[in-house]
Amino acid sequence: MAADLRHLSDVWAVPALNKDVKTFDQMALALHYHMFQLVIVANNGEYGGSNAYWPRSDPHIRQVFHTYGQPQASIAFLEIDDIGAFLARHDMSAVSAEDWKHPPAGSNMASL
Repeated sequence: MAADLRHLSDVWAVPALNKDVKTFDQMALALHYHMFQLVIVANNGEYGGSNAYWPRSDPHIRQVFHTYGQPQASIAFLEIDDIGAFLARHDMSAVSAEDWKHPPAGSNMASL
């Protein structure tokens, strides 16, 4: 599914109602790499584990946010500051290419 949809979207949002937070954390990490895009997992607040990852080259900015389960409502917002640079991440010859991870093997990102 990830390989089929990576050329059709730039943000992948997954609504979840899952107690298995570790699995969903790992799923978000894997999907942001394989789909080469922003992946958001929005889990129920009772269980926590909501997170967002995008394919940045620096590991310390790869995780956009991660929330943990709490007995109260919580909301997380994120904003893509430079949408042009985000959309140009597929062009590895671009000036900002060093900001993004290299696309996964076997992907034809130049045709996008």
